[in-house]
This record gives sequence, C-alpha cells and structure tokens, in this order.
Amino acid sequence: MHRPTVAAITLLLVVGAIAMWIWRPDAQDAMLESLHGALVRMSILMGSLWLAEPILRRFPPWMIQAVLFGGVFLLAGLRQPGIYRVALPVLIILWLTRRTPPPKARQPPSTTV
Repeated sequence: MHRPTVAAITLLLVVGAIAMWIWRPDAQDAMLESLHGALVRMSILMGSLWLAEPILRRFPPWMIQAVLFGGVFLLAGLRQPGIYRVALPVLIILWLTRRTPPPKARQPPSTTV
C-alpha cells in the first residue's frame, strides 16, 4: 500500500464531499444524495486507513484479509440472512480445494563423531 496515494485519494474524496455539501443537489435527486453520503463515508474510511497504515504493516496480510472479509460477510449476512445458504458451502469448497505448498523433504540426521 502506497501511503501518499491513499492520502491523495482521501483528499479527492473530501474535496468532492465538501463540494457536494456547498452546492447541494436537489432534494428530489436520490442518486446524488447517496453519492454525497458515499463520498463522506469513503473519505472517513480512507483517512482512517491512511492513519493506520504504519500499524497494519506489522500484521500478516492474511490476517487483515480475513478480518475484512469476515466483517463484510457478517454485515451482508445481517442484511440478507439467505446469503449464508449459498456462501457457506462455497467457502467450504474453496477452503478444501486451496493450494498448499508441497511438504519440505526431511534431511537425514548428520552422524558426525
């Protein structure tokens, strides 16, 4: 992750959210209202990611991905519980068919006297 790129994206999102706050869209236009909300939420998320990036380097990538995927899976399941009927078997199949590295060959013990 390139920290200056995350900072630039955050600034662009903040500028877009402020511009939509100053020049408000019509109250009738729900798409622009939802865009404004998405800009605000994503700018908060990217800003927190920018701040947390030095700490996130200490964790292994698989742990970060597992937490993010688990959170998204949990939130999607809370919104639509029927997703578990499809997603859980797919996840189990993916886990069972994952690639694993070949086992390392054992070296015979050295017999030096």
